[in-house]
Amino acid sequence: VFEVSPDLEPHNVTFRLDVTAEGGTYTSYYFFSFMVGIPNFLLVDDDEWIRNSLTYFFRKKTLSFVALESAEAALKHLKHKTYDIIIYDYRLPGREGLDLFKARDVIKVLITAYDSTGIASEVIKAGVQDFIEKPFTAETIQESLSKLINKS
Repeated sequence: VFEVSPDLEPHNVTFRLDVTAEGGTYTSYYFFSFMVGIPNFLLVDDDEWIRNSLTYFFRKKTLSFVALESAEAALKHLKHKTYDIIIYDYRLPGREGLDLFKARDVIKVLITAYDSTGIASEVIKAGVQDFIEKPFTAETIQESLSKLINKS
């Protein structure tokens, strides 16, 4: 007998395997956790408070949220891992602009403390789906991502 039962969490499954042989029936349980349908998030912002607060907020909602403080760290990280959503600060030390967004088929959200009218054309060319000005709340980011995920 092979039985699969979903747990309360949508990404957890318990498998039960019953084997009947001489001498009786043996039961084994195997628990697996996987993340089908749960987007992978990457946040790149040099502000430690933003990284920590968004990490705290989103880790309660998803298991896949990575926060990095520089574009260089993000570019190295992106060589080995893909993400569904990138949230990126427009100005980072040593790098300005939208380098992380170019040629990436992901949901793109730009956050910045600078005037959005001056960079609007650059943001559109980079394929950014949403632009959020600082200061913002975690709920603002969540609302933006919910809309974007439902669109895609």
